[in-house]
Order: sequence, then C-alpha cells, then structure tokens
Amino acid sequence: MNGVSLVPIQNNVFRDNSVAVTDVYGYQSMQVNRNSFVRNYSVFDGIRLTGNSLFSENLFIDNPSIFALGYYFDTTTIEQNSFEGADLVIRAPESAGGYGTVTAMNNWWGTTSEAEIAATITDINDDATLQQIVYTPILDAMPALAGSALPSDINFPRP
Repeated sequence: MNGVSLVPIQNNVFRDNSVAVTDVYGYQSMQVNRNSFVRNYSVFDGIRLTGNSLFSENLFIDNPSIFALGYYFDTTTIEQNSFEGADLVIRAPESAGGYGTVTAMNNWWGTTSEAEIAATITDINDDATLQQIVYTPILDAMPALAGSALPSDINFPRP
C-alpha cells in the first residue's frame, strides 16, 4: 500500500507512561481496540492516521491528555470507549489542508453533561481553524466491553 500499513493495537494495558503511543515515521491506519490506558501523561501523541482508523472499546482512566496531537486523514472513528479523568480528550484536526474527519460518538465520558464533555474537546468552538468534533449521541454508562483485563491494583479502588 505504498508504505502505509495497518497497525493493530489490541488487548494491552498501558500504564504510568509519559507517552503511551506515538508515531514517528509514517501514516498508518490504526485499529486500537479493547486496551486499557491508565495514568499515562499523554496517550496518543503525534499519531499520523490515514485510511479508516478505529479506536473502540478502550478504557481510559486518569490520563490528562488522550488525543492531544494528531494528523488525521480519511476517516477516524472513536466509539464505544470510556474516558474518565481526562483534561483533554481530543484536539480536532485543522479544517484546511485536506485533513480527514474525526467522529467521537457513542462514548462514555464519565458524565452525560454536554458542557463537561465539550470542556475536554478542543474544536471549532474553541479555535476557528479546527474542525468540529461530533460527540453525540453520548453513552449513559461505561460500555460493557471497554478495556482489556486489568490487574486489580489498577481497576480498584477507583475514585
């Protein structure tokens, strides 16, 4: 595929890292499913996505920044995830330059308050050069399959 590959990341636990996942060299289509990301300073930093990328059924607990810096081409879908304890869930792609689209529907945000959810998203509502992130409908509870198996010291006690 002309240097572009599919990167599957499935059933892992990433915890207590400065950056959990970064992309240094290329543009990949990522399939990130059923992982647990716990207490990382940043989860996805500098990722470069192309093709149809999917982030689903992941559990994010106490990560200040999740999708802080990314380059998204084509379609990126973020769905059926649980975001708890994040200051910034996603910074939207720029609206110019051929960037693709990102949707973040059907996720649990630790709340159903649209104002609280919007506060964790940086998009056109905060910066006119960015796209809008569509995040509704919102799940009203954590998805049943979110995350990989967690050791008990990570999962409990939870605030």
